[in-house]
Amino acid sequence: MAKRQDKEFFEIFQEANIEQRDFFRELIREVLRQVMEAEIESQLGAGHYERTDSRRGYRNGYKPRTLNTRVGTLELEVPQDRDGLYRTEVFERYHRSEKALWLTVHEMIISGVSTRKVDKIAKELGVYSLSRSTASRMASSLDEEVGKWLTRPLNKAYPYVVVDARYEKVREAGRIVSKRVLIAVGIDDEGYREILGVYVADSESESRGFGGKIASRRRAVRLMS
Repeated sequence: MAKRQDKEFFEIFQEANIEQRDFFRELIREVLRQVMEAEIESQLGAGHYERTDSRRGYRNGYKPRTLNTRVGTLELEVPQDRDGLYRTEVFERYHRSEKALWLTVHEMIISGVSTRKVDKIAKELGVYSLSRSTASRMASSLDEEVGKWLTRPLNKAYPYVVVDARYEKVREAGRIVSKRVLIAVGIDDEGYREILGVYVADSESESRGFGGKIASRRRAVRLMS
């Protein structure tokens, strides 16, 4: 059942139009940038401009590189070190772990970015020595990007908005509980679908209020649920 639900959720996001993909492209690019920064910090034993006796080398700028993904080509800046010893595993591991990476990013959008999810992504991409402070910094940066998307203004007209619910198991206060996840998908005049919002509801009243939240961001809509 869980695998089937993951597939359904993945396909919902895959149906998004080109504007939606721009968001995912930028989010994935930021994830990979952050992971490579953590990777080189771990190898050099120090962060940017950090003074430490354990430092094993120094940075030497960035080298441009592209990565083809299902949401388009990403232009990435790969960190370099002076001795030329740094070799990233991100590109090879990305293609090997793409599905797991995407599902984790989708979880971030639904339930918020946590250090646990950041650590999971880093491990998928080959970084196993991620410190808690680095993971926390990455989570904060990615959470900000997700927050911008969730609160973005909706300026297009959507004749129809389909609101659907699904249930996900989440950990809360040390217990595994079932949460209702509401997803609003807008359909524009040309028939393209776009995910307008995602909301975790704890009660029926919160579920009923979700349509109002979407409508308040784009008032000229007709809700279907």
